[in-house]
Amino acid sequence: MSASKSLLKVLTTPCKLASAMDWKKMSGSTILSLDIHSDRIGLTRCDHPSSGTMMNNGLKQQQSSSSSSVSSPCYPLETLPLDRKSKTLNEDAKKKLADIVKEHNVCGFVVSWPMQPDTGRMGASCGRTLYTLEQLLKDKTTNTVFSQNRPLCFWDANHVQPTKLDAFGRSPEFARTTNKTVHLASQEQYHQDEKMSASQVWQDFCEQYWPKEQLQTVTTATTATAQRRSLVGGRNATSVSNDSWQADRRKAVQVAAA
Repeated sequence: MSASKSLLKVLTTPCKLASAMDWKKMSGSTILSLDIHSDRIGLTRCDHPSSGTMMNNGLKQQQSSSSSSVSSPCYPLETLPLDRKSKTLNEDAKKKLADIVKEHNVCGFVVSWPMQPDTGRMGASCGRTLYTLEQLLKDKTTNTVFSQNRPLCFWDANHVQPTKLDAFGRSPEFARTTNKTVHLASQEQYHQDEKMSASQVWQDFCEQYWPKEQLQTVTTATTATAQRRSLVGGRNATSVSNDSWQADRRKAVQVAAA
């Protein structure tokens, strides 16, 4: 299974996408998480995780100190239907996708990469994901959605590890036994993408690249910087007020002496 040249141009590593999000978070940039199914594309708009811990307006709350997971602000959007035969979006859905990218200032994409948990290989679900993305890159309406300045990365939220071969090229998968009496390939191998949502993919991505301890450090530093700026501003205002009072006092003394 290989990707086209157009897809390789906009493909990046998860580490680089997380780094780009760190640089662009102050400008309000967001990530769009995608999970591509056989009949639809699930969309979730995702903010930088630190925005969830720094907001104190009551809409979002910090997690308790006993929790080790990260809760990142993410907002599921309306799914886009795929034609079952052509596996492509209709014209209205294509325009809607382009409008979402522009409206939410999307700077990159995290795309679900549903590896087969039984074999650790790329199955039909991964092939369906590649095909749909390549069709979007070929279309005039959506070919500008993905770019080198707005790249995408694949992410397997199940963290399936491929089977390692021994020195003779043998795989332990061929020696594995099972107690199953019925094997439904249509459900167990061809529809792995049905078990994962775009929100789950994003949350797992955040736990990997923005651990809770790191977010607490960033939040503390940001809060300290804001407090320091406020203190400096207060001092400057006090200094101006004192200077004005001293100038008025000198004028009053001069008038009395005259």
